[in-house]
Amino acid sequence: MRYSIKILESNQDITSAINKALLSQVSTFMNDAFNELKQYLPNIITTAITSAPEYNSLIRGTLRYHLGLVDAGSKIDGLINIWINNIEYNYSPPFISNNKISSKFSANLIRADLSDVLYSEYAHMIDTYRGYSLPWLEWLLLDGTQNLVTTMK
Repeated sequence: MRYSIKILESNQDITSAINKALLSQVSTFMNDAFNELKQYLPNIITTAITSAPEYNSLIRGTLRYHLGLVDAGSKIDGLINIWINNIEYNYSPPFISNNKISSKFSANLIRADLSDVLYSEYAHMIDTYRGYSLPWLEWLLLDGTQNLVTTMK
């Protein structure tokens, strides 16, 4: 006994039908993934910063003395809060284009020029005794190995 099947739809029609059938499942998956990103990213950022050796040196080590920080903990907590509270989330829900399901999401964390933190109250240590402001965060992030204070002879 011999059987034959003739498919009436084109490959493009079949692909289109499959994509339409999958779109709701992909939408659910991407929505859940995006919501998890928004939920967990602040903790991930905080953990990454607070587990860095530079953080420990700023809080308990010699780096805080080199930069003139009196209360490094509150300064760094303030900076972390700025970054966490200003995360820009972008999400494009799934859609079908060119026989493919596409979607994307992103999170923009820190501005490239650091303007979100460099001009904040947390980026400076105010020396009321001498009457000036120490831009410790700028020194740490931008000035690298440059001499920050020169001695006069």
